[in-house]
Amino acid sequence: MKKLMIAAVALLAVSPAMAYWPGQVEYKVIYYASGMNQDKVGEALFFCDGTIETTGMVTAYTDEEYYGCTN
Repeated sequence: MKKLMIAAVALLAVSPAMAYWPGQVEYKVIYYASGMNQDKVGEALFFCDGTIETTGMVTAYTDEEYYGCTN
């Protein structure tokens, strides 16, 4: 049980946005279940090389975080 809990904590510690160095992700879009922006249901990372990585669900209710590219 203890090993399972440690593995779960280690897995949660590495989110997609944290797995990349600053300057690689230009901006992030967070998707929410409703217009109250409380329940996060998905996320999209827009990388400086033009690629996009999405997880979860895409909805019309969003928030964006801009980081910028260093290149």
